[in-house]
Amino acid sequence: MAAGGAGQEALKAAFVQGLDVRTFQMREPSLHDAFIGLTGADPDQDQGHRTEEAAR
Repeated sequence: MAAGGAGQEALKAAFVQGLDVRTFQMREPSLHDAFIGLTGADPDQDQGHRTEEAAR
């Protein structure tokens, strides 16, 4: 969903596409979500390539 997208629109689109929605919850991303998005989920993986990509 795009930033600022309405939750009702996303839910409606899922139903229109015939997706089986079992639960739906709108929430702001946590600090943990943002950290994992920036650094990756695996702390043992080298993240050097992410820094180079961000600099472009």
